[in-house]
Amino acid sequence: MFDLPHIERFDDEVDVSLGAIQSFEHGFITTWVGRRKTPFGHRLVRAGRIVGWICEGSSSTKLLGGADARTALEEAEKNQHRLIASTCSMHGLAELAALLPEAFEFQADTQGLGTGVALTDRLFARNISAVLQALSDYEHVRGALAADQGIVIDSIGDLPGDAKELSATVASLSEAMNLQQAKLGGDGNGYASLNMGDTSLLLASSSTIVLAIWTELDANHARLLTDVTAKLDGEIGTYAEGSATLPDGFVLREGKGGADAVMSMLSAALEERVTGHLKAGASDKAVSLALNNGLPVAMAANGQSFEDAMLG
Repeated sequence: MFDLPHIERFDDEVDVSLGAIQSFEHGFITTWVGRRKTPFGHRLVRAGRIVGWICEGSSSTKLLGGADARTALEEAEKNQHRLIASTCSMHGLAELAALLPEAFEFQADTQGLGTGVALTDRLFARNISAVLQALSDYEHVRGALAADQGIVIDSIGDLPGDAKELSATVASLSEAMNLQQAKLGGDGNGYASLNMGDTSLLLASSSTIVLAIWTELDANHARLLTDVTAKLDGEIGTYAEGSATLPDGFVLREGKGGADAVMSMLSAALEERVTGHLKAGASDKAVSLALNNGLPVAMAANGQSFEDAMLG
């Protein structure tokens, strides 16, 4: 197995167990097994989380990536081994991601990691529902929606049809356009504008997520993207108000209340790396636990105090 460039070694102890958060931002953790003179594999770390795995396969000329590599690393580490961590900048991690895309089990973990500084990369690095909320403040934006693999995530404003049907349509259109970009001289970044009668459609995508924005015909799409990105870059956090309601999105699982049900859902969310929220209660008493790749990161309580939210 090849080694990765050691930019800066991290000498503290590391924990590679499921869900563990590393004490450094970006980099990789290399596994050395036995007395081998070459590494067995690597884990890629972004924002303290392990998001990528790559290691040797059945022979030194075959590589495993993603979930298969994670399983192989865990099996190899049952024997004598060493873990050595190295840190790098986000730009350095982006270069590794570009060279080793197969290391990522979920391509969503590569969003915003582009080696360039494309405007759309900065936009998709934000919470997509926050982007839609910011777009709703512009008078020349008629409506917008975000879709992941053709499934609607969120939408705002007046849409020219049913959100679910439109999500499938724009996802298919975006995929077809991305496939033809290279032939037309594109580099995979950017966005597309379609003028249709008295309206214009802006399409931008990152990984499997597509953002579709319907605007007035004479709207300047480049200026719109620049303005909304700058607006979001200036915010602290995703929502301007602490009591903002989390978007509903689409329901993955429902069940009865109780501590056992909550623990079961949290366990499933961690296993499936769900990004979303776990909601309990109804109306103004609802409490939501925000999840990022299965890890609880925040709580929204619709204006209640933290103590009241914890007591349910």
